[in-house]
Amino acid sequence: MGGGRGDRLGLRRRTPLLPALGGQRARRGPPPRSRRALAVGDGRSGHPLASAFVRAAEQAGHQANDDFNGETQFGVGRYQLTQRGGLRCSAAVAYLHPALDRPNLTVLPSARASAW
Repeated sequence: MGGGRGDRLGLRRRTPLLPALGGQRARRGPPPRSRRALAVGDGRSGHPLASAFVRAAEQAGHQANDDFNGETQFGVGRYQLTQRGGLRCSAAVAYLHPALDRPNLTVLPSARASAW
């Protein structure tokens, strides 16, 4: 994948969107889960202590925040995770691993990048 504007737009269009996040692109709704490369969603554990912690922080005067990618990152709340099947779904898992067999891709692990 190059660094051109067209490449970035293609990646942006494939990035998942969630209606709860609002914004122009969210109005169209997210693509079906089967077409999303990067699996973004709420955590699976739903541990009662996490909910109790959030409630206690709100009672102590901290502002609730349901969207840490929204207007502000300040506040307390549960955040979304990139998970697939209960495991972390990194950008490498979502985009790189499926492309490893492409003839026009060479991966150089341990290679260092430097400025010209």
